[in-house]
Amino acid sequence: MLSKPLRLIITLPPQHGKSEMVSHWTSVWFLTNCPQKHVILGSYGQSLATYWGQQVRDTIAANEAELGIQVARGTESKTDWSLQQGGGMLSVGVGGPVTGRPGNLVIIDDPVKNPQEAESLVYRNMTWDWWLKAARTRLQPGASVVVITTRWHLDDLAGRMIESGADNFEVINLPALAEDNDPLGRLPGEALWPDRFSLAYLLTTKEASGSYNWSALYQQRPIPEGGGIFKRQWFQIVDAAPTEAQRVRYWDFAGTERGGDYTVGTLLTKTKDNLIYVEDVVRGQWGAMDVEAILKQTAQLDASRYHNSVEIRMEQEPGSSGKSLTSNYIRLLSGYPVKAQPSTGSKELRARPFAAQCEAGNVKLVKGAWNGAWLDEVCRFPTGTHDDQVDSVSGAFAALTDTAGEPKEEIVVYDAMQLVRGINL
Repeated sequence: MLSKPLRLIITLPPQHGKSEMVSHWTSVWFLTNCPQKHVILGSYGQSLATYWGQQVRDTIAANEAELGIQVARGTESKTDWSLQQGGGMLSVGVGGPVTGRPGNLVIIDDPVKNPQEAESLVYRNMTWDWWLKAARTRLQPGASVVVITTRWHLDDLAGRMIESGADNFEVINLPALAEDNDPLGRLPGEALWPDRFSLAYLLTTKEASGSYNWSALYQQRPIPEGGGIFKRQWFQIVDAAPTEAQRVRYWDFAGTERGGDYTVGTLLTKTKDNLIYVEDVVRGQWGAMDVEAILKQTAQLDASRYHNSVEIRMEQEPGSSGKSLTSNYIRLLSGYPVKAQPSTGSKELRARPFAAQCEAGNVKLVKGAWNGAWLDEVCRFPTGTHDDQVDSVSGAFAALTDTAGEPKEEIVVYDAMQLVRGINL
């Protein structure tokens, strides 16, 4: 068995069989070799943890004679079951109860479900607290911990474990495309699983994902090389946008007059071949009466130029005051196609779909006096003083395109019984 307790973090891209190899087969291997000991499995949700707990139990039950261990008779639970030899397995969602249960092997499998959770400081703090105050307190003398995850954020659970240094975790990074000193001995640029995800497929994914998503999710570096989300060289300035296109004017309102933030209305245009034009930006630090005047004036100008086809969208701030304000603006714009919509997720998260299109060369700026200030702000985002123009263009892009949906990791199943037959470390 293990010569010393493991403290191991393994990071690799989505859909590369993380859960199958670790949550499933590592648990089977461990219980085969230590049938009197206990596994605790934590994952981002109870349903996923339940699935893998059931897979481990069913694999052992179907191969008891070969493995030399038996599931305790009468054990029906998928999440909390025992072996006749005394050991067993508990499977919980991150944040779930583990009090009173021993852990000789603790597996944390993908504690983050989606970008919304990754960008939420509240969720990251909750996950960290669960590790420190619940999961870690269940470790028995000589216990091992394996964290297997895709990196979503510099401050995710793996990032905090590494930064803390308290448990001295060994880190094995397995990027989609090999870099220097690859732990598997690959040459730089070689794919991690070429039979399933070819080099051509990964390069296409890289182009579509954008630097931030590619660097974090696929290369396991949550900060892209070169810094921020937008790069000035991505943007071509053109004289005009095509006339035949879909258009949205999105308004992001400042909280207070001259309070530092700006009210911004961005006119964004999408052609039939999915090119995006930032056509016009109206921006100022205005009081309430001035905002109403600018809103109506801008709607009149857009309607006159484009036959009232420009959709007007605006952010609806939470709370009754936010609803009241947007209701007032909608009444003011009676006769125009106007709608308020709440925004969700962090500013960085909302900006990334638009940033990916910018990086791919699909976004152009129409020449105007606003170009310089716009480029300065977006290229300093998210560390710059202002982000109102970023919020506005991100909202406009979301209104023009379908950016909904969450990545779902495909479960990869294969016959790995040979991995647990007589293997010793």
